[in-house]
Amino acid sequence: PAYAAPAPSQPGTNAPELAKLGSHAVGVRTLTFVDKTALDIVAFDPKTGQVPQHERPITVDVWYPATPAPGAHAETYSGRMDAEPPAPPTPFQIPGIAFRDAPFESGRYPLVIVSHGYGNATVGMSWLTENLASKGYVVAAIRHEDSYLNPASFPNAVVRRPLDISFVARELPKALGKEANLDASRTALIGY
Repeated sequence: PAYAAPAPSQPGTNAPELAKLGSHAVGVRTLTFVDKTALDIVAFDPKTGQVPQHERPITVDVWYPATPAPGAHAETYSGRMDAEPPAPPTPFQIPGIAFRDAPFESGRYPLVIVSHGYGNATVGMSWLTENLASKGYVVAAIRHEDSYLNPASFPNAVVRRPLDISFVARELPKALGKEANLDASRTALIGY
């Protein structure tokens, strides 16, 4: 049934005018960065006032204007959402319009960083990320690895997320280099 449904980024006939897709084909790729000096907020020592540092991997899904190969097939996203215990996480699939690892379309594009909701997944917001990329934006959605069902992890998520967003904003232009021709001087943040 998931394959029969249109991609969520394709608006219906009754959608507002700005919901329409843009003129660009969309690519998607997944990058992993390592913040080598990430602060471990949960391990803060009140006696010494010290916050230990450790290496923190950060995975980012990136949507962008692309030039897909002829005959390429659009991505079908897979993810998992926390379920009510004791049930295991619930897997899901969402059809997309993006082409995995397609070459970047030439041009200079602003950056949009997406921070998904607590306990959500980046691909759960593909309706927005694909739409923005089709309109000429490079969209970087950070995979926040929050444990939604663990209340003790919420304070860490509140402190960690802004640090992760800043880290990705600094590292993504370097990682993509001239291939993306990213205009990081025009950066926006969207999220929950």
